[in-house]
Amino acid sequence: MSIYLQTPTPNLEASLDFYRRLNFQEVDGQPNVFTDGKVCIEVNPDRYARSGIKIFREDWSQVVNALSSLAYVMKINEGYLLSDPSGVWIYLLEKAAPFATVSVENKESVLGNYAGICLETIDVAKAVSIYEAIGFKLTAGSAEGGYASFHMIILLSPL
Repeated sequence: MSIYLQTPTPNLEASLDFYRRLNFQEVDGQPNVFTDGKVCIEVNPDRYARSGIKIFREDWSQVVNALSSLAYVMKINEGYLLSDPSGVWIYLLEKAAPFATVSVENKESVLGNYAGICLETIDVAKAVSIYEAIGFKLTAGSAEGGYASFHMIILLSPL
């Protein structure tokens, strides 16, 4: 599984300048994709794009079957789209990741230590079920405890 975050922008040049000034590296051969060595971010100028998580894998059919009982899963051109209880769009793309490896000289981010993404939700149990079905591993917390932490390994080359 390979993962990157998508962020839309109404002003592509300003957004590209923002990531460059933060010392993010542009991923070779991938326009508008940046990394600090810990996370990959796609800056999408499409006016209809939505923030979300893009996950690349050759076949999502078994996962989609499991997810269908948890959330509405929509078929899209390159795979599937769903939303978690916090409203985050999750793109399950059925293709190899558009990059094989990412080499970054300075793995220290000007933003500090990367600790992941925090998503607030009113339905922790459903969020846990969705992310576990996708392949994330619960590492701390629980639905009953009101929070959950997941471990994900971002592979920079497809499985």
